[in-house]
Amino acid sequence: MIFNNDSDGIRVGNSENNLVSWDSSYKKFYYIIEGETRYLGYRPKEGWRCYSKATNSYIKETIMSFYKYAEKGIISKPTITPNGGSITTTDEISISCTTEGASIYYTTDGSTPSNTSTLYTSPFTLSESESTVIKAIAIKEGSENSAIVEATFTVTGIVTKNETPIISPSNGNITTTDEISISCATEGASIYYTTDGSTPSNTSTLYTSPFTLSESESTMVKAIAIKDGLENSEIATATFTVIGYSDYSYQLATSVIIGGHYIIVGERSNETFAIGSQYAQAREAVPVIVNEGVISNPIKSVYEFEIRGSEGKWSLYDARNEGYLCANGNPEGTAKNYKLTLQNTIDEYAQASISFNYNSGVATIKFKGGNQNNWLLLDSSSNIFSCYESQQNKVYLYQRIEDPTTAVEEVEAEVNAPVEYYNLQGVKVANPKNGIFIKKQGCRASKVIM
Repeated sequence: MIFNNDSDGIRVGNSENNLVSWDSSYKKFYYIIEGETRYLGYRPKEGWRCYSKATNSYIKETIMSFYKYAEKGIISKPTITPNGGSITTTDEISISCTTEGASIYYTTDGSTPSNTSTLYTSPFTLSESESTVIKAIAIKEGSENSAIVEATFTVTGIVTKNETPIISPSNGNITTTDEISISCATEGASIYYTTDGSTPSNTSTLYTSPFTLSESESTMVKAIAIKDGLENSEIATATFTVIGYSDYSYQLATSVIIGGHYIIVGERSNETFAIGSQYAQAREAVPVIVNEGVISNPIKSVYEFEIRGSEGKWSLYDARNEGYLCANGNPEGTAKNYKLTLQNTIDEYAQASISFNYNSGVATIKFKGGNQNNWLLLDSSSNIFSCYESQQNKVYLYQRIEDPTTAVEEVEAEVNAPVEYYNLQGVKVANPKNGIFIKKQGCRASKVIM
């Protein structure tokens, strides 16, 4: 056989790449498929077949196609533009083929195209969808069909309106140092906001960076997104209670002083909480930070109590709510917990004994009401303080640093007195290192970490 490369040729199957070439050293025609070289051979009664040089075996099912390029050309595969990705319902898709006279047929449902599919005549658009697969084939009479090409699109609707801004945090209690941020998913949109509840517009404050709010019982933040050519967004709204910080700091107490101001603290899982506002039949547990035995300027949601009464009959007065902390009511359920509430009179429910473990600073606060002993404690699983029939964990008293350290207000702290250290077993330590100790200076004592 003699083939002229300008007019004749052999191809195996439908692939454009499976063209037969001449191996001058092996003196045989060959083609390459899946990286393996295969050679042509003629077998009587079987005709032209190919065989693998690697296995030296004929591949009977292989069919040779003899043709002339001029009579049976190869059709280029179509090109889809754009070739997939995210588009809108107004973006046009075009399909082209470089083979002159070839017709292009396509599908938009992922099915295999044929000459019965939609004939491509001009660019087209797609409906909104999460995923649309376009497949296309080029066909020309007298030629092998082209390879099938495909492209996958995510089609979104036309953007006509700015997305609603997102205010973070979205609502709730914050402090005067907590930052508020506002974002918008519409690229290039400007955000304007107000903090007095009024309707925002393009004359309101332009959002450029996170901001804080002043202390207030209720502050409403509103925001709108604006961009030329698009409709203004819906207005986003968030309402905050903004809590300030106390003017006072508190140190670990080891004694009870009439007229002294204290906060009550509990510990759980390496976290520290102080008693806050009334929560149902308990009091809220507010996170606080203790640094070297001092709680500095806690947020104002931590409640302070003034000590009144006498030894064994102490009362804890909540000046903010003008009532006495008490454990009253009948036991509820098997847990036998008592209501931790306020009342405006002092009786056995509002009287408590307070004792200290001097070595550790642990305080025991025990109310006596309804012939039951009710220990004040931080709940073992919920962020509340309550009272239970049996003691379950420990609390600490932290006294306002500005308070006098004795019942006589004129007595000042002995700031120049010698400093003594004790371990948690009450043993005096001369040179404390690497541990927790009680530091005593004059009438003041505090727990420190060395």
